[in-house]
Amino acid sequence: MEAMHELGDLSFARRIYYNQILPVVDMVAKNNNPTGTIKAGVAARGVEVGIPRRPGSGVNAVDQERLAALVRRIEQLERETDLLLNRTALAESHGDQQL
Repeated sequence: MEAMHELGDLSFARRIYYNQILPVVDMVAKNNNPTGTIKAGVAARGVEVGIPRRPGSGVNAVDQERLAALVRRIEQLERETDLLLNRTALAESHGDQQL
């Protein structure tokens, strides 16, 4: 988001905020289980972190699937952002020639 802001692409920066950051914050706030939600989100990214220690708990199956879908969407948006940043860097290294 910061890189897009620095490039002056506020529209893309807003897209990152509303499509990648805010949904995660909403999920954490809605289920009253921040530790379980964060651990489930990290696990959905492929890092096994286990369940929270007591008195914490994991998330239910519905929230787990929602998080997995959200993580897949975030990963797709990250790839799109990387492509845009790489394209911009390449253009700058070639003197802003049309690529």
